[in-house]
Amino acid sequence: MKYRENQTRATDEAISNSAELTELNKVCLAVRLPDEFIFLSKGGIDDQKVSLSYQYRSDLSFEVARRIVEKQLAAENGWNEVDLSHRYPKQMEFENGSNRIVLSYQSTYSLSNYSIYCGRLESKN
Repeated sequence: MKYRENQTRATDEAISNSAELTELNKVCLAVRLPDEFIFLSKGGIDDQKVSLSYQYRSDLSFEVARRIVEKQLAAENGWNEVDLSHRYPKQMEFENGSNRIVLSYQSTYSLSNYSIYCGRLESKN
């Protein structure tokens, strides 16, 4: 538990020190998740790319959570579903301009079973 707290604290500090991470964090937080999602931690800081991840715990099935998030993102202008995988881990991916959001589900006995990954797409030049 201490590791998750330290990871979240370090991530918050990195966000406050980076305009790019601050903007990406706004994208992550704009995703309205099911009320049943319990926040556990955030991390995903990477030296090679602009990214964040949030970990949650929920008893909702992936299908129910997926439909809720999919409906919300489909209502937001510009979000397109680009991938849906029912393999392990189950996940769905959306893109909007230079942003990418992935909802992942892993049926595990660990604390978190859902994660939201937010990242910047690399330019395709």
